[in-house]
Amino acid sequence: MNAYYATGFISALVLWVWPVYFFKNLEASAVVVAFFATLLFLAAGRMTSALHIRFIAPMVPPRGPGWAIALACATIVAIGLLTRFGYYLSMSAA
Repeated sequence: MNAYYATGFISALVLWVWPVYFFKNLEASAVVVAFFATLLFLAAGRMTSALHIRFIAPMVPPRGPGWAIALACATIVAIGLLTRFGYYLSMSAA
C-alpha cells in the first residue's frame, strides 16, 4: 500500500471513525463520517501520490528524500485535523 493512502486511512480512522463509533465523543451522522473518511483516504492519497510523482521523486525513482515523504504524510494528518476543527466550528455555530 502507498504510504499516503495508509496515512489517509489511519487519519480517517483516528479522527472520524473511532471517535464516533467506539469512543462516542463525537456526535456526527454516518453520512458525515463516511464523507470525511473517504475524503481523507481517497482524495489525500491520490493527490499526494500525484504530488510525489511530480515533485518529490521525479529524478530518484521510486523513492524521494525521507523528509519530503514525512512532510507530505504530516500534511495529510494536518488536513484531517482541520476537517475535525471545521466540523466543531460549524456545529458550535449552529
